[in-house]
Amino acid sequence: MILNNRAFQDACRTVTRDGRPLEAALCIHQFAKPCPQLVLGELSKFQNDDGGFGHGIEPDFLLPDSSPLATSVALQLLVQLDQYPGSSSMIRSAIEYLELSYDPGSMGWYATPPTVNDHPHTPWWHFQVDQGMSEIDKNWGNPSAELIGYLAHYRQHVRRLDVDHLVNIAMGHLHRMTQYDDHEIYCYIRLHNLLPDSQAVTMRDAISGAVAEVISHDPHGWEFDYQPRPMDFVGESDHRFGISDDLIELNLEYVVDKLTHDGVMRPSWGRRFYTDGLEDSWSQWQGILTLQALRFLDWH
Repeated sequence: MILNNRAFQDACRTVTRDGRPLEAALCIHQFAKPCPQLVLGELSKFQNDDGGFGHGIEPDFLLPDSSPLATSVALQLLVQLDQYPGSSSMIRSAIEYLELSYDPGSMGWYATPPTVNDHPHTPWWHFQVDQGMSEIDKNWGNPSAELIGYLAHYRQHVRRLDVDHLVNIAMGHLHRMTQYDDHEIYCYIRLHNLLPDSQAVTMRDAISGAVAEVISHDPHGWEFDYQPRPMDFVGESDHRFGISDDLIELNLEYVVDKLTHDGVMRPSWGRRFYTDGLEDSWSQWQGILTLQALRFLDWH
């Protein structure tokens, strides 16, 4: 699918207008001219002295302190920039933070600390003190499976944890799953993409089965409900995890139509959550999602 130049320029203006300087830098880097130092400079503003990331890099919670989930968001970008000068020290510090924040009892990471409740956040990030976790943490793989992927990919920086043991834990959890959460599957796909093919291949049937259970085939649902779309699973991956060419084509057509007519991708889960200090997060999500759509078209 081809997005005409006017629609492309409109979408880029949305990223610049609604997104943060980080998204603006990423847009320039991918579509105008390579500027990795500009992207890394913006990304570094979210990193704390302990190596973890915070400060609203995940716009749904504005905790300034580091959290494993926020650090996973940063590493999703750093892994695409790790060939450039300046990235190594950021990655090394992030890995050190992950080692120190690892929870042996859960054999993984809780997404956020309890202090997330002290700052504006959407309901799904609320830390439930009586349960010792947020609703997100009921699906172990989000973000633990993904974080194990970064430890495996950057194992030269790992000093304290047994990476191979953690990979085996993640694999075992995947193969025992009988109920599926889309975000947990996204995390497993990122783990898959970070492992050597000899290990990744053993995950594909399980991931494909999970994708088939949760993926939405309905463009109406993509627009008005929070339903996982093909682009959420394939992204930049070389693997389609059982998603048909026809369904990917349908998603491409949907994205081109949205950007051609609206010039923006809006959060389908609704604006009603973005009050009480989260007003800017709504606009930021529009920038993030519009950039994601442009990158999806570019990859495919």
